[in-house]
Amino acid sequence: MLGILVMFYVGKSFFDLAYRFNKEVWLQWVLGFMGIGMYYLGTFIGGVLLGVAEAYGWIYVSNMSDIAIAFLGLPFGLLACVIFYYLLKRYYSKTKTQIDPNILDDI
Repeated sequence: MLGILVMFYVGKSFFDLAYRFNKEVWLQWVLGFMGIGMYYLGTFIGGVLLGVAEAYGWIYVSNMSDIAIAFLGLPFGLLACVIFYYLLKRYYSKTKTQIDPNILDDI
């Protein structure tokens, strides 16, 4: 249930970001799914880091339950989403289209 809520709110935040910067409808949907993909990529990278840390003996993850491991991966996924969100927001705020006020005079 937690995974469904996280996917919904992550996708919705990226969808709203694209809507706020007047992107096309298909791009709004693509960015929503990209946000969900970034969450899962972040949890995957977090899992790899936890596996490496266990291989070196820094932590012991193999004795934990699946729910505890999922909660350990949650911050990595959310951090990846936040970083990707702010990078996209910064990119969209810098690339605003300039509208020429004299465009109607050319007709």
